[in-house]
Amino acid sequence: MDIPGDGSAASLGAAPRSLGFFIVNNLEAILQDWEEYARSVAPAAASNQETLRDHAKRLLRAIAADISRPQSLQTQEDKSKGLAPGNSPGLQSAGEQHALARIAEQFDLEQLIGEFRAVRGSVLRRWATQKMRGAGGPEEMTRFNESIDEALAASARHYAHTHASIINSTSDAIVGKTTEGIITSWNPSAERIFGYTAQEAIGQSAFMLLPAGRADEELDILARIARGEQAHSFDTVRVRKDGTHVHVSVSPISDGHGSIVSASKIARDITERIDADTAVRIGEESFRAMADSIPQMAWTARADGFIFWYNQRWYDFTGTTLEQTEGWNWQSVHDPEVLPRVMVEWKAAIAAGRPFEMEFPLRAADGHFRQFLTRAVPIKNASGDVVQWAGTNTDVDELKRVETELRTNQALLDRNNEDLKRTASGNAAIAEALKTIAAENVQIAKALNQVLQLEIRERSLIGRQLAAAVEQEEGSRKASLQDPLTGLSNRVLFNDRLEHGLAQAARHGWMLAVLFVDLNEFKNINDTHGHQAGDAVLKAIAQRLTSTTRHEDTISRYGGDEFICLLTPLHEQKHIAMIAAKILAAVQAPCEVGGRDGLVNLCVGCSVGISVFPKDGASATELIRHADAAMYAAKETRSGFAFAQ
Repeated sequence: MDIPGDGSAASLGAAPRSLGFFIVNNLEAILQDWEEYARSVAPAAASNQETLRDHAKRLLRAIAADISRPQSLQTQEDKSKGLAPGNSPGLQSAGEQHALARIAEQFDLEQLIGEFRAVRGSVLRRWATQKMRGAGGPEEMTRFNESIDEALAASARHYAHTHASIINSTSDAIVGKTTEGIITSWNPSAERIFGYTAQEAIGQSAFMLLPAGRADEELDILARIARGEQAHSFDTVRVRKDGTHVHVSVSPISDGHGSIVSASKIARDITERIDADTAVRIGEESFRAMADSIPQMAWTARADGFIFWYNQRWYDFTGTTLEQTEGWNWQSVHDPEVLPRVMVEWKAAIAAGRPFEMEFPLRAADGHFRQFLTRAVPIKNASGDVVQWAGTNTDVDELKRVETELRTNQALLDRNNEDLKRTASGNAAIAEALKTIAAENVQIAKALNQVLQLEIRERSLIGRQLAAAVEQEEGSRKASLQDPLTGLSNRVLFNDRLEHGLAQAARHGWMLAVLFVDLNEFKNINDTHGHQAGDAVLKAIAQRLTSTTRHEDTISRYGGDEFICLLTPLHEQKHIAMIAAKILAAVQAPCEVGGRDGLVNLCVGCSVGISVFPKDGASATELIRHADAAMYAAKETRSGFAFAQ
């Protein structure tokens, strides 16, 4: 920004009684008035006041410099008509830099214009007092208004240009709409995500992006706009131009208080995040299944050493629960005499971020202590910071007992050798014989040591073989608990999880729901298009049921065209109805499958029966029976879903 000299009134060339001279000499008083406005603007109140004040001061000096510069009559006439924007490069630069600074402080355009009004008002009020003492004239007032208008125009243009650049360069889809849902703007990322060009989308209803059964989402947002309620982002599914679905996170545009201020919204493609979350969940399940199959006790901790997970082997050995040993409560199963040294070593490893290894006793569920070799390694991020710890406890009690016996026998042999040597000191023949015996004893000790080492290796081999066998058995067990067509839980696994869920619900006072889902007219698909098409439909329905329920819920193929869902934990019955409605909508969507005559779009409906614990029964048999009966009631009344009566 080009401001002459040091910014003082003299360096500007301003006459002593001119308005430019007045602004520079009264900067502090004018800025005090401006600060009253700044305190009323949320972004300004939360920002660095000294920085904001410096920006306002530079803007005022640029305005003072502009009105103090000599201007020809033609230039004055052009500026009064807004025809000379390039005549004041210093003023334009000040306006643009001011806009950049206020964008960085999250000012909106209305607040930016309000700030210019506050500056103008402060100068004019104080200048009016000066004029009463005979200073200034109408021409200076006109010059001042033209200069501040020119700076405001430069700021507004730069503000609009910057925001347009952000909208066009962001990876998120930004869609402008009327309150009736008609699309009015469509940025390049919206075209990339949804496949429609701006020419194709603008003027169309936003409902064209909604898959079957999701119209209520758009209607709810429009209703919230009408009521002025707060906005919340949510994850959902939208339809591309080619008919495929895309997972998106939708954020209605809101003000600083969370109230929706526009029918427009921001949509972010979260397909990769959904896929990544699924992969992480599968990875975690695989890791925990593997961890439960190894002979060692295993655990994981946060970077600060807070243990938040143990494998099943830990609970089996210690007889504890996660609630009893979570965090630092594992100290309860340690030998009190050894625990202080364990704490010192473990905390030192955490502080240094280095691996931990130590042998110490742990108390079993029967109260007896066994010796364990404990190892823990830090897991670090790309920056080298520890984010987690992974540890194991290996039972070395038998090995330590063998080593102790070996050392005892060796010490006994050493004492015997010494005794024999002393006894043989007076007789060379006896001494020679004793030496031979001693040598034999040494050989015996070495042989014993070799035997013991061999036994240790054999035990280690057996342990590895057992681990492999357990892993193979676990794979076979998983296969026996999954439906081979859809990959869902089969009836055996579902019943097991239902029994476990009932125990948890009874202990914690939760609700639990069983949803019996039967496909309508499914036999017609097999008869008309063949079993290959029928199997493809069953797979598609299985995927939709999984995507419409929560991670903690269980979905099972119960037989033929029947599915059954376990929802737990639950706290309100209305949540069950919402999930049932989602299931109905998901199942009813067309399925594109290969039939006898090529690709076909097939539609099936379903009937859902719902039973709730504890209202409809306390056992798995009762809940399944009541859900089955409710399903038939829903099928007869064509209501979609029905609760057990």
